[in-house]
Amino acid sequence: MSTSLLVTIVLAVLILAVTIGLWASSKRAKPLVGGLGLILIPVGLHLLGITDLAVNGIMSLVDWGQRTVWDDVMTTGAALAGAGVLLAIVAAFLPGGRKPQPQAPAQRPLGNGARPEVPFGRKPAVEQPPSPARKPAPAPKGAQDGLSDEDREIAELLKKRGIM
Repeated sequence: MSTSLLVTIVLAVLILAVTIGLWASSKRAKPLVGGLGLILIPVGLHLLGITDLAVNGIMSLVDWGQRTVWDDVMTTGAALAGAGVLLAIVAAFLPGGRKPQPQAPAQRPLGNGARPEVPFGRKPAVEQPPSPARKPAPAPKGAQDGLSDEDREIAELLKKRGIM
């Protein structure tokens, strides 16, 4: 039996075991159908010959590692590759820069004293006169301390029980 066939069988059996476990816990068709689809992937890769290529590639890496003498140039290369991977990972977690704001389209004159439409969250191109300040509305009776009657009742019950 070839190594690639053995790898294919092991992968298929492992995926089958996980699929049966997920199906047994949920009793739904979704994990069963998904697992059967995943089982077909290594079988298809074996029939295409991709598994043979992967096994040969791994064996080539093992052979390369056995016959290569580690020197200063390789140490430098490994350090640079590791630093590159580390920087790529760090960059993935950094927040993005500011996106340039699109230029506002030229305003065409509006007739009949109509006001220009302003998108939500943007300032209008033409300054509007400030509106007079309004006084805050007086608090409704019974809500002077910021609590409604129901809230006050709940607070009293919590105080009775020693919670507050």
